[in-house]
Amino acid sequence: MNRRDLLVVGSSALAASVTAQLVACADKVEKKAPSAGSGAAAGSGAVDPHAGHAGHGASAAVASATMAIAHCELAGDACLAHCLDLLGQGDTSMVDCARAVRDMLAACAAARVLVGAGSKHAAAAAALCSAACKDCKAACEPHAGKHATCKACADACDVAVAKVAAL
Repeated sequence: MNRRDLLVVGSSALAASVTAQLVACADKVEKKAPSAGSGAAAGSGAVDPHAGHAGHGASAAVASATMAIAHCELAGDACLAHCLDLLGQGDTSMVDCARAVRDMLAACAAARVLVGAGSKHAAAAAALCSAACKDCKAACEPHAGKHATCKACADACDVAVAKVAAL
């Protein structure tokens, strides 16, 4: 197994994990909390400790933005791996792309966590993420016609910027 195969397998596992967590989060947003006295506790006199918790957790916009940011990170991981491979072969035309992707990955990781958690720093992290995604897209676009990973990264950045703007 070479380094690229390892990155693909690792990225796929991360994607599956992130997707499962985000889908579970989105499902919680869509479901309404049960009313007091409903479900298994009905008739037993037991009080449901979760009754009245409707509205807690991430909104649909937050769930959508964090999923788009996570997808951007996955596309960025693949793009950065591709850039590093080409740089290792002496192709220095990928330097700016690799640097922009590195910055985007750092900004998106912070934004995904802080936005998803509803942190008081979420707005600042989202703004940084959006700016880094715009820079990354601009750096990837010149290579998009030649490298599918650069196109995928640019497209994912575009979606992430739109979803973050909707917050």
